[in-house]
Amino acid sequence: MKNKLGFTLIELLVVVLIIGILAAIALPQYKKAVEKSKAAQALTLLQSAYQAAMLYQVATGNYPSSIEELDVDIPSDFKGGGEWVINVNYSIDAGQFGIGMTRTQGKYAGTGFFKFKEHPYSVVPKETNLCFENRKRSTHIFNGVLGSYCEKIFNGKPKYVNENVWTAMWALP
Repeated sequence: MKNKLGFTLIELLVVVLIIGILAAIALPQYKKAVEKSKAAQALTLLQSAYQAAMLYQVATGNYPSSIEELDVDIPSDFKGGGEWVINVNYSIDAGQFGIGMTRTQGKYAGTGFFKFKEHPYSVVPKETNLCFENRKRSTHIFNGVLGSYCEKIFNGKPKYVNENVWTAMWALP
């Protein structure tokens, strides 16, 4: 009798098939985890910039007109050269001040976060973080299915707030 010293072709095909199935299951979960970590980093930076803006307002009596006026270290990835851009949103007419983070590149370009001092949405408590998906009339438009960023990245926990001419909004818990 001969000793078997290797694997048969069938055994190798089964192993490759199993690895392929595991990869097909694991890759989407990995991508979602990476996106969640990017979103968490953006929200942390948004919170820091918002707090710095509130301190600026207390110290000067005015809201800042740009991010550069704030005493907060903004990584270069968030100053317009990377995947995100952070900016001050102030409407004198509406009396609204806020900080916004917009995704400029990748699959989720046109999505991001806002934090307003006074929300334009009466159903949302003051200073709640908002997630948005730009739909029209914006430099960066999100072409995905409505809610596929805000609801899926945050496991369905955001509360749908409003959809206006250009943006759909969700309140984050």
